[in-house]
Amino acid sequence: TIPDEGEILLDGQPIHFKSPMDARHAGIECCYQDLAVAPAMTITENHKFAQSIAENWGQFLTQASKDGDITAFKGMFVSGPVDVVLQNEDGQEVKFFIGDTEENCDMTWDEFAQTALRDLQMQDYDRSESTCLGVLGKRMILELLRYNKNGEVYLTATSLVEFNDEGKILGYEAFSDVGVSGVVEAVQEADF
Repeated sequence: TIPDEGEILLDGQPIHFKSPMDARHAGIECCYQDLAVAPAMTITENHKFAQSIAENWGQFLTQASKDGDITAFKGMFVSGPVDVVLQNEDGQEVKFFIGDTEENCDMTWDEFAQTALRDLQMQDYDRSESTCLGVLGKRMILELLRYNKNGEVYLTATSLVEFNDEGKILGYEAFSDVGVSGVVEAVQEADF
């Protein structure tokens, strides 16, 4: 966006970014004001941790969609039930728990993977990119962009991701700019 006042220079040239992802591609990173994601880490370690989570989120989703293996993505989460909230542009919201077994969970990781992969295939999905927009205590705000095979962004989602002391994800809330996804439909059909 174009600033109200002043200008941003990169290598002496005026530049305008459309999104935080554009700035990141140009080599500009944000410096978080609250670095309490992992209190035992230094500022630099916290910054690298936040960026690695953001990068892995998109990379692991892309990998899972290409080969059907959700192991790397699942490895970012706690071993117990993970609290998930999904909301679309119309305000439809579903809440559910994902886990290894159906005990204390609404959907197993395998069911989640199958549903998400079917959903991505119907969307002509190619890849995901994600970036960290900010850190709030043990929570992180992620922006996810999904690209189709023509290289066009067809979905933008913002997620609030919550961590435990070990840096594993306890749960996330995702808000997207599209209609009902296949995951939301599956949860609604199962009446969780």
